[in-house]
Amino acid sequence: MLKQVLNCIKIYKMKSWKLFSSKKLVPVSELNIELISLHIPKTGGTSFRSLLNNNYGIENVAQFDINYKENKYKFKINGKEVAEPLFPKDTKVLHGHFEYLNLIELYPNLKNVPIVTWVRDPVKRVVSNYYYLLEILTQENKNKPLALSLINRLACTLEEFSARPHARNKMTRYLKGLDIHSAYFIGIIENYSEDVLKLSKMLNWKHQHQEAVNQTSNKKTSIEDSIIKIIEGYNELDVQLYKDITQLVK
Repeated sequence: MLKQVLNCIKIYKMKSWKLFSSKKLVPVSELNIELISLHIPKTGGTSFRSLLNNNYGIENVAQFDINYKENKYKFKINGKEVAEPLFPKDTKVLHGHFEYLNLIELYPNLKNVPIVTWVRDPVKRVVSNYYYLLEILTQENKNKPLALSLINRLACTLEEFSARPHARNKMTRYLKGLDIHSAYFIGIIENYSEDVLKLSKMLNWKHQHQEAVNQTSNKKTSIEDSIIKIIEGYNELDVQLYKDITQLVK
């Protein structure tokens, strides 16, 4: 299942890049962006991207990832690394992995553009992220015995993964600087169908339904209570943020 999903994503990104590269490209400052979709990893972003494509057109939705590391910004557009982010002039939606503060620091002109994002139970998000990455490593190297051997020896446990700094409080880091009380829309993955309908009405979308298309295998959903407590401890800020948002949207 994951292999099929990864192939679909790969083909989709290739098509998107071809559409982009065939047009005149301009910097973000020259775009008339209607919506920003901030995708926190493992919060339904792939499914939501499909919904955006259906409503705005695949050619008008850009997958834009920003990574700030070692005092340097790195960018990807539709899976391709780029030195300077340039987009077709008719791009209407930016969707991708980026921290809110990084986006606004780079592009202050986007501060007043409606932002849509999704949050998820912090423990479920970490668990899903862990097994997703593990499955990707296995799928990509399944025909390479030496690589699989290394994966088996070097792969960390769920508990070890959750202790790593990059895995902790990811939702809080992505949304830092965004006022959750005045944010245009924050959806709850556990209420995905209902929240999609709510957002669709807010934006007058014609297409309002999209099945989840990037689900990690459910065969490892039984997690010991002790591990759950450990993950919650490593993600105290996310646990509180999730509680605040679920209370806010009731």
